[in-house]
Amino acid sequence: MRQRALEEGKMLLIPSPRLKTGFMLLNLSEIQKKLYREAKRSKAEEAFNKLRKIISSEDLGGIERSSREFRKGFKLR
Repeated sequence: MRQRALEEGKMLLIPSPRLKTGFMLLNLSEIQKKLYREAKRSKAEEAFNKLRKIISSEDLGGIERSSREFRKGFKLR
């Protein structure tokens, strides 16, 4: 019944286990947004860790210098 209500876009007010913290409000759209953000962050972190293994500190220094030079030469028209 709870799943059907969430699928229909309804918000649910449900009791916490043993009512220790009262009631919780479940909103599927908010839950989906949180899950999407977590997945996105996890993928970005995984990609960064892979790059960190591949790129040397010399490469990072070169990237930083070229980025700095590009920003100095870039002007909005």
